[in-house]
Amino acid sequence: MKLSVAQIGNSFGYMIFYFLLPEFYKLEVFTPSLTAIGLESLLNTITFSIITIPFAISAVMYIFAGYLSDRTRTRFGKRRPFLLLVIPAAVCYILLGLNPSIFIAMGFPLNFIVIILLATGYAVLYRIIYCAYWSFYMDITEPKERVNTSVVFNLFGMIGTIAAFVVPTFLSDIESYFSLLIIVGLAYMALVLFVFFLGPKEDLERIKEIDARGVKQPGFLQSLKESVKNKNFKYYMILSFFYTVGYSLITTIFIDFLTYKELYIPVEFWQVFLVLIPVAIFAFYLYGKLAKKWTKIKAFKFGLAIGFIVQPFMIFLAVQGPPIFLLIEILIVFGLLLFVLISILTFQYAILMDITPPEKEATYSGIYLFVTVIGMPVASAMIGPISDTINKLGPIFNFWTYNQGFVGDDWVKGHDFTYALFILIASALYLLTFFLLGKVKYKEPEK
Repeated sequence: MKLSVAQIGNSFGYMIFYFLLPEFYKLEVFTPSLTAIGLESLLNTITFSIITIPFAISAVMYIFAGYLSDRTRTRFGKRRPFLLLVIPAAVCYILLGLNPSIFIAMGFPLNFIVIILLATGYAVLYRIIYCAYWSFYMDITEPKERVNTSVVFNLFGMIGTIAAFVVPTFLSDIESYFSLLIIVGLAYMALVLFVFFLGPKEDLERIKEIDARGVKQPGFLQSLKESVKNKNFKYYMILSFFYTVGYSLITTIFIDFLTYKELYIPVEFWQVFLVLIPVAIFAFYLYGKLAKKWTKIKAFKFGLAIGFIVQPFMIFLAVQGPPIFLLIEILIVFGLLLFVLISILTFQYAILMDITPPEKEATYSGIYLFVTVIGMPVASAMIGPISDTINKLGPIFNFWTYNQGFVGDDWVKGHDFTYALFILIASALYLLTFFLLGKVKYKEPEK
């Protein structure tokens, strides 16, 4: 349980960075900077590059981080020392909240470069920490407890996620996110360091026993080759990439979509969470029960089936109607999208633990996390250009509409067809994942 505390900090900082900072930079930094030089048509492409570039670079670090963690030997163990990297990670994170006037004064592209460097510094260190942290989880988890462990792990993560959306509402009047990022950065650092100093300790005797066997650790390239030759792991990597791109398309546009909808209705985060929190709790409970009644693979496929069967119908929601109907439709849309996402969160790591060979937890985790994380910048790279292109169009079939206007003091524009298209692409990727999951065959540990 103590080990899970760090996941609150991980999720708290990560969700602020992933969901809120791009929209903050879009409205407060890049809109004035790009307008000043006549490049406002590239606004979405530039904005989502804040996710694309740091995530692509940091994803590569997962491969090296896993291999390095498996080979590390210190008096603290082979996983815990990496948690100390949270200190420089938090510094990079806090500096991302500098007042927009400082970035605007730099001008484009210098302000873009500085933001990318800080974001990449945070993202790279975050990946190294997270890989060692998750491998530590794998080391101390009994096979029959893997689903329960994933549920607990994600429930603590959900606490951090909720905080990421609730805390900013109390700071909505500030011109900069600096105060917010100081709070979040320090909380992130404190929670991870709590695990280092007060959390469970690694079994150093077990590590010595493994070393005493004289088992030769393969080189880095050899480790990569061995993982790819593992048939179950190979298929699992491929399908994980596809579902990551699918849900990343949805989660990346979450704030952009809600901000756009404020042109029609006063959408508040608490209204969305009023539905999302009980849906998430119910989904975690349901998938935990299904995993015991069925198998992890079958329960996972059930969640994916909801994604590609029900999700396409949502392209007709939150588009037409009076404000109260639009609000209800938005809640339905995100409730169902979350139900699919929870299936992924519940089973992705539980299945990974089942198919990972003993003593190679971090190496395989690093490779797996690289494949899944690289799907996020792929999704954000798609969203920017597609959004900028579709926003130049008028209404499509007189149904999916384009609109622009002020939300408070911010100029906002968007196109309903953009969000409908991303939902359809995500649904198709869930269908592909569903079929590929049938290729992963193994005997699950006894419940």
